[in-house]
Amino acid sequence: MKELRLRPKANYFEEADWEELYVLGEHWKSDLEFYNDELTFLNHLIGKYFVWLIKDDHIQQVEKTSAKLSKLQQRRTDISQLINKHLAHIEGFIENPFTHNEQDFRKEHQKLEDNIVSFVKDFKTLKKEIFSITEKVLEAEKLNHLISND
Repeated sequence: MKELRLRPKANYFEEADWEELYVLGEHWKSDLEFYNDELTFLNHLIGKYFVWLIKDDHIQQVEKTSAKLSKLQQRRTDISQLINKHLAHIEGFIENPFTHNEQDFRKEHQKLEDNIVSFVKDFKTLKKEIFSITEKVLEAEKLNHLISND
């Protein structure tokens, strides 16, 4: 599978000016705020539909999925804090470009993007897993409803 990249071109980090990197950082920040809303929705989804589970193996699967969701929420929070710190570094470079090591900063920028890409990949996988489990729960509930109405 091809690795997802958020930057416009392969050598973007080496060529982009500080303002462009700042705009990219703000874009990351906005995306993570959206993922926070998505994670909140997934938490509500788990809480709302998984109360119908009665089989132990389903309950254990949901507990594992819920734990993954909690870890993913913490990763999002951690990455968001790193982005805020990173944006402050960019502001420092814009104000005084000679106070920091530019090459180290650009490596930090790339590492941050790699963390975001990894988070997004894990988020999509978990979202798919949660939707799959929810579908099973809803189908089972529908079947139970049909059986009890007969």
